[in-house]
Amino acid sequence: MKAKGCVMKGVWAVGWLVLGGAVGLGGMGYATVLSPDGYLKQVANAHLGYQAAQATQESLQGIRLEATSPYQPRLMGGASLQFSRNYGPMAQFTGPDTTMQSFQLGLEGEWNNGVGYGVGYGIQYFGYSGSSFGIKPYYQASPYAQLVWPLWHNNGGKRTAQQTASLKAQHDAMHWQSMAQITRVLSGAETVYWRLSMAQEALSLAEDGVGRAKKMLQWVRQRQQRGLADATDVAQTQALLKARELDVSVAQTEVQQLGRDFNNARGLSPTHPIESIQRLSEGIRTLPSPTVTTASSELRATLAVSEAELARMQATILSGDPLLNLTGRVQLNPVQSGFGDMLTHSLSTDYSTVTVALQYASGLDLQTVLAIQAGYEKAKEANRLLRDQALKDRQHAMTQYTMALQAAKDRLQDTTELESLMQTKWQLETQRHANGRSTLAQVLTAEQEYKQATLQRLRVKADIVLTTIQLQQLGR
Repeated sequence: MKAKGCVMKGVWAVGWLVLGGAVGLGGMGYATVLSPDGYLKQVANAHLGYQAAQATQESLQGIRLEATSPYQPRLMGGASLQFSRNYGPMAQFTGPDTTMQSFQLGLEGEWNNGVGYGVGYGIQYFGYSGSSFGIKPYYQASPYAQLVWPLWHNNGGKRTAQQTASLKAQHDAMHWQSMAQITRVLSGAETVYWRLSMAQEALSLAEDGVGRAKKMLQWVRQRQQRGLADATDVAQTQALLKARELDVSVAQTEVQQLGRDFNNARGLSPTHPIESIQRLSEGIRTLPSPTVTTASSELRATLAVSEAELARMQATILSGDPLLNLTGRVQLNPVQSGFGDMLTHSLSTDYSTVTVALQYASGLDLQTVLAIQAGYEKAKEANRLLRDQALKDRQHAMTQYTMALQAAKDRLQDTTELESLMQTKWQLETQRHANGRSTLAQVLTAEQEYKQATLQRLRVKADIVLTTIQLQQLGR
C-alpha cells in the first residue's frame, strides 16, 4: 500500500489551487463542502480501473522474484523401474528376467557467468534371476558433481542475463502501466471536479442574468405604458430575456452532464445529489513553477513497454546462437556392492570416473536463422524510433502547457482588472440612478457587463486549474 499512498499524494497535489471553504451554488446548501481530496478518495475507493491498477501494483511484489529464478538452485529427483525378459544366450548369462531400479536426487543451478553446476547422489539396483553363471543381484551407488561451461550460446551468461533483463523489463512495464492508469483515473476525476465547479458558477451567473432581463422587461413595459417606449423596445427586451433563459438551459445541461460524470467516477447513480464543492471564485493561491522535470507515469509506461520489447527481441536473437557446451563430470566409485555396504563403497575414490563431453547443436538452415536475427535487429531500431518520438512528444506537450499556463496567468491579471473596472462602473451607475441621473436600463446593463467580466475571469481561472492538472500529469 506504500505505492498507493505515494500515488494519491502526487495526484492530489493540485489541492493547493483552491482555498478551503466554499458555499453551495444553485440552492444546494449543504453543511459541509466536498473537497477535491475528499472526492478523489471516493473515486479511489469505487473506481474499478483504479482498484485493478492497485491490485497489479501489489501483485508485482511477488512477480518481481521471477527475474531471479534462473539463478536459483533447483532440486532435481527421479526414479525408474524396468523389467525385461531375456532370450537366447543372454538368458543363459543373466537369467530369463532382469529388473533394474534407478533413483537419483540432486541440485542443479547456474551462476551469473553462465556456468551450470550440479551435485547429486544416484542409486541403481540390478536384479537377475536364474543365471547359469551365478550372477547375483547388486547395487551401484555413487555421488556425482558436474560443471557445464557454455562456449557460445550462453558464453559469459549473456543469454540468461538477457532473459532476466527481459523479465525485469516486463515487470517494469506492468508497474508503470498501472501507475499510468491510476494517474489517468484520478487526474480525470480531478478535471471533472473543477469543470463542474466552473459550470455551477456559470449557471449561477446565468440565473442572475435572467433576473436582470426580467427586471429590464418590466421596466420597458412601464415605459411603454407612459408612451416612452414602443412595441419594438418590448420585443427586443423579450428577445434578451429569451436569450438569457437559453443561457440558463445550456448551463443546466452542462451541470447535469458533468454531475453524471462526477457521480460515475465514484461509482454512484447518475441521479445521486451532488454535494456542495469548492468554488473557483474562492481564489487561487500562488502557483508553483510550471517546470516539470520528472517523467510522467504515462511516458514511463510507454518507455517501459518499449524497453520490454527491446529486451525480448534481444533475448530472441541470442537464443538463435548455436549451442556449444563443455561438460565435466566426476562420479565416485560406481562399482558393484551389496545393499549393506553400498553407501560406504560409494564414498570411496578407488574407482572414481571423470567424464569430459563436448556438446554442439545448431539449426540446419543457417540462412533462416540469420534472416530472423536481421529482422529482429530492424524491429529493435523501429522500437527505438518510437521511443524517441514519445520523448519528443512529451517535451512538446510540456512546452505547450507551460506556455498556455503562463498565458492564462497573464489573462487572469487582465480579466481581474476588467472585472474591477466593471464593478466600479456598476456601482457608479447605481449611484447615478439613485440621484436621478441614470435609468434602470443603464444600471442593469452595467450589472450585466460586470457579471460577464466575472464569468470571464472565472473561465480563465478554470483554464489555469485544468492546464496545471495537465502539466502536472506529465510529471506524475
